[in-house]
Amino acid sequence: MKELIRGRARAARLIAIALTVAAVSMPAMAQTRFNYGSGSPSKGPEAIATNRYLDKVEQALGGGFKFERSFDGTVANFRATGSALRDGLIDGGFLLDTFHTADLKTSMTITDLAMLVADPLVQAGAMNETMLLNCPQCDTDFGRLKSMPLAYNGVAPFYLMCRGPVTSLQDIKGKAVRAASAFGLFAKAAGANPVSTVPTEVYEAIQRGAVECAIAGGVWLKSYNLSDVVKTIVDQPLGQYNASLVMAVSRDGWRRLSPPQRQAMIDALPFLVAEASQLNLEETSRAFQEAAQKGIRRTAPPADLKALLVSHVAGEQARVVSDADKRGVLNAAVLVKTYTEKLDKWTRIVAETGGDRSKYEEALRREIFSRIKP
Repeated sequence: MKELIRGRARAARLIAIALTVAAVSMPAMAQTRFNYGSGSPSKGPEAIATNRYLDKVEQALGGGFKFERSFDGTVANFRATGSALRDGLIDGGFLLDTFHTADLKTSMTITDLAMLVADPLVQAGAMNETMLLNCPQCDTDFGRLKSMPLAYNGVAPFYLMCRGPVTSLQDIKGKAVRAASAFGLFAKAAGANPVSTVPTEVYEAIQRGAVECAIAGGVWLKSYNLSDVVKTIVDQPLGQYNASLVMAVSRDGWRRLSPPQRQAMIDALPFLVAEASQLNLEETSRAFQEAAQKGIRRTAPPADLKALLVSHVAGEQARVVSDADKRGVLNAAVLVKTYTEKLDKWTRIVAETGGDRSKYEEALRREIFSRIKP
């Protein structure tokens, strides 16, 4: 009988130890799952690049780390990404500041400089270096969403795409044109009526005739099916959206990761930036080819549009600083100066890489991501 009692006591102790180990282990196991949500179309360049990036991180960390992934806005659409990060619905996401202007007013200062350059690789380098390493005031902005930026990708240039022909600015004068932020001001200067429409709703707006044209990325022809509703593409790059924050993370979600897990995510960021930027260029080229097969015309820019573009861009830096000062952005002039200097720097770097992808990634690592601490 005593032996039976001792056996039962031993078994009880073993069960208690096992339950204690399980209880201790459960939080650690929960921390190995990281929830990423994006409003990006699942077949778009950002989603494709992000999936490849997440695969690389999982492979680097082994089987104990897993990303939960959602795209197409199924968990967090573009308008809701900020609140989803803030409230812990997602740990990481694709954050666009144009849908969170009240919180991300400092970021919007750089976004407003969208028309200064039309090279995604240059823009990505300059944007990451400025926002991640040279914008201390950005911490306060992102703090309102309990989040932080990790990587911006380069977006292929935006073009004026319309339902009908565009032979002069008269063809869009007085008409509704989908155009956001800096592009909206350009559309207004051209005599059009700018309308802010989320990317996923542009197709329907053009189809219904709610807008006559859209100033949008070439990839939108495919990603958002605009090739089914536009007939003309004015072949003049107008710039690109600067603040494509393809990897924003919640501060709580980031802190829950171990230093090796955070380091693995940082190590793969040059790949993510280069991959998403390059895919934007490749997808634009394919989208233009497919558009031509559908009979969509790429027409030379009218002379009055080209003249307006030159004069408009010349005043953008002063306008952006003035607008940012009115919004209460700290040191706006310094921030704009820093960004334009980084554009010059990355123009040289991209030229030196000569189209070599590995060299571009190494430049991103050397100049930016090696300086981010886990």
